Amino acid sequence: MGSLPAFDEHLQYPTARRDESMVDNYHGVMVPDPYRWLEDPDSAETKEFVEKQMKLTDSVLKTCETRERLREKLTELYDFPKYSAPSRAGGKYFFFHNTGLQPQRVLYDSLDGKPEVLLDPNTLSEDGTVALTAYAVSEDAKFMAYGTSSSGSDWITIKVMRIEDKCIEPDTVSWSEDILCWSDPDNPKHTRSAKVTDDGKYVLLYTYENCDPVNKIYHCNISVLPRGLEGYKGTKELLPFVKLIDTFDALYQYIANDDAIFTFLTNKDAPRNKLVRVDLKEPTSWNELRDLETGALLHHLPLDIGTVTEISSRRKESIIFIGFTSFLIPGIIYMCNLEAKIPDMRIFREIDVRGFDRTEFNVNQVFVPSKDGTKIPMFIVARKGISLDGSHPCLLYGYGGFNVSITPYFSVTRILIAKHLGVIFCIANIRGGGEYGKNGIKPVPFQGSRIVLTTSYQLQSILSLLVTRNQESYVLKVEAMEGFSSGLVLIRDLIFSAVLLLMLVSWTCYGFTSLQLVRESHLFPFNGGFFCIKILFQPYSPSKPGHAWTSDFGCSDKEEEFHWLIKYSPLHNVRRPWDKPSRMFVQYPSTMLLTADHDDRVVPLHSLKLLACLVL
Repeated sequence: MGSLPAFDEHLQYPTARRDESMVDNYHGVMVPDPYRWLEDPDSAETKEFVEKQMKLTDSVLKTCETRERLREKLTELYDFPKYSAPSRAGGKYFFFHNTGLQPQRVLYDSLDGKPEVLLDPNTLSEDGTVALTAYAVSEDAKFMAYGTSSSGSDWITIKVMRIEDKCIEPDTVSWSEDILCWSDPDNPKHTRSAKVTDDGKYVLLYTYENCDPVNKIYHCNISVLPRGLEGYKGTKELLPFVKLIDTFDALYQYIANDDAIFTFLTNKDAPRNKLVRVDLKEPTSWNELRDLETGALLHHLPLDIGTVTEISSRRKESIIFIGFTSFLIPGIIYMCNLEAKIPDMRIFREIDVRGFDRTEFNVNQVFVPSKDGTKIPMFIVARKGISLDGSHPCLLYGYGGFNVSITPYFSVTRILIAKHLGVIFCIANIRGGGEYGKNGIKPVPFQGSRIVLTTSYQLQSILSLLVTRNQESYVLKVEAMEGFSSGLVLIRDLIFSAVLLLMLVSWTCYGFTSLQLVRESHLFPFNGGFFCIKILFQPYSPSKPGHAWTSDFGCSDKEEEFHWLIKYSPLHNVRRPWDKPSRMFVQYPSTMLLTADHDDRVVPLHSLKLLACLVL
């Protein structure tokens, strides 16, 4: 819908001071870090650098003639109602609803008659940045505990509300003195979560070493504590947890329990998961209940190809709600009665987006051969009537990390460019995700950060693409690539050979800075991409979760992994035009970096250091 015009004059980029004395020794390799002073976001020098860069960015963006038209169209399309699946407690239903453009979704009480607002987080701040991040309702539906966070922070303040009169209890849990349930000072980098079982008798303690799909499980029967939980308040005595799983060899997730007999979902010797049952009184004896390969299929729910976004149910209830979305389905909430001999699933709510007609588009799935022969699943979405012969631009998206499956979902921005610009967008399920279960996470013999190099090869296989499906040949001209978080690192090698910027869009996700680069097609096989600037050599802060990512990216403390990392760490592989060996002067694209000053996971220093390196 438009692009930035060429500038008659060269932009005057603010430069950053280099401190050449800052050099780190990694296994005998000297790695300079001249912009270490940017690690302090509160220093006057850092603030001045950021302000100058923002001023320059604003001067460029305001020249885009179609910027407001694009904003208006996106605003129009985003203005549609959103609903969550209802949940039930104490004989009452609760659900979230956003009328369209509200900054935060609102929690409602009851499905009978006109729903009543129970808690509207939009009223908790003037700018709408206080979010309702979690809530839980007591069994009798008299009280609700809820957590709020400000400006995207991971830190949560917990309050308790009386549901009947919406009165907030005076006690507030804001990282104050709690009951110490468990402590493991020998493993400060382990992450943990806890869950109370449905019957309220047990607390399960999950422990994770990193982002690999493995965990430990301990359990504590809180219903038989002589002094109850309150008896531990003000003491250093830990709850008497009992070890059930004490090795990091598989992932276990609680499903249900009948007193001491527990049912878990696990990938133990089952790459695509299975159900197992264990009696806590006999923890060495496990029984397999349901295997996807050998178990019998009882019923098939009538869902199209897409994504189940949520399942809301309780074991003692017969009604279940299922949230569903797809490339061409903004959202449907189904209600299913499990008491029926054949489950009766009906549409409870269906979201309608004004100006969107799903019959105007086609969705196909193809399989693209990688360099090593692996078949890469990929979805292709395009407006009907568009020939897949290379005559229309293609936007390619990939992720490939942390066992995350990229399944079909509705995107207003992609529908917009597909409808009005004739863009074809493709979702490639590259290796590293969870689409094929545990065995599909890391390619053998690749481990750690080498997965990034392997998945990059898979993306390259798609760039100049000829796909055969049902006797038809599809040719896709990839002119832009998109990714976020882990997906951005993959295409780093495909970015710094870039030249002239034609159009730029960017956003930040999970603290990773993103940018879109679109290039001159006559010089390169593809024209753009989104790029992650996580500094992979940067020591992880003990208060941040970054150390858990080493399972996917690698750790520079280990010599072998350091030599993998140095090959693709974005900051250390910037190819400046004057550094590139070439007969002609080749400029990399103009770039726009976004980061968050309240990011608790990846601090702004990663973005600022790359920016300083680019503008030198």
